[in-house]
Amino acid sequence: MSLHFVLDGYNILGRLTKDNPKKLSDSRRKLYDFILSNQPQGSPNNKISIFFDGKDGFSTQDKISGLEVIFSKEVSADELIKEFVKDSHSPKTIVVVTDDRDIQISARRALAKVMPVEEFLSRKKTNTAKKYSIGNNLSITQADEITKEMKRHWLK
Repeated sequence: MSLHFVLDGYNILGRLTKDNPKKLSDSRRKLYDFILSNQPQGSPNNKISIFFDGKDGFSTQDKISGLEVIFSKEVSADELIKEFVKDSHSPKTIVVVTDDRDIQISARRALAKVMPVEEFLSRKKTNTAKKYSIGNNLSITQADEITKEMKRHWLK
């Protein structure tokens, strides 16, 4: 089972960009580069959607090397995240990355998992075997191994 990581973009940027680049686009690029080089989501099969507050002139959705980047327009990114999780057909596969308590509470009510920003940023490519529990206490690594084995049997 693949996970879907839903990131509170500007909440994460506050922790990631300590040197405060002058342009928001540079800060966002730093986050994209971090994700692409460190794969903190674990398996490449796990999807990532990053939500940002947006203004006129921003595109509403962009694809950046497998990342889904969503800019809000008329509502806050926080509200979009809460609605996205609440309206999901499988909230148990969603991991919401934020330190915003309101979003965390809403995500937990919808049965999604919550991961603090610091934990997400500490997950490096070399750390992909780090245990993050899903389903019946399976780690991402264990779930990936089971999926590979099932595919091997089914595709014979």
